[in-house]
Amino acid sequence: MVISDDDGNEHIATILFTYHHDERDKDYVVFVMDDDDENAMAMIYTKDGDLLEIEDDDEYEEIQELLDAYYDGELEQAKE
Repeated sequence: MVISDDDGNEHIATILFTYHHDERDKDYVVFVMDDDDENAMAMIYTKDGDLLEIEDDDEYEEIQELLDAYYDGELEQAKE
């Protein structure tokens, strides 16, 4: 995935996983930047393809739990 910053510079990111929350009707993408693959980031993505910052603490904590499960290998097992 290519992400443009506020200055218009493009950065390459690798998507780790996506997540849809039915009750909120929101989609999330969790990714790492290719130049920093140790620090995962998560954002809301819209139907228009825009990325929005997660500002709600509950949403952030939920994504953090999913990220922990992903790194522990539990998220992939749940999908199987």
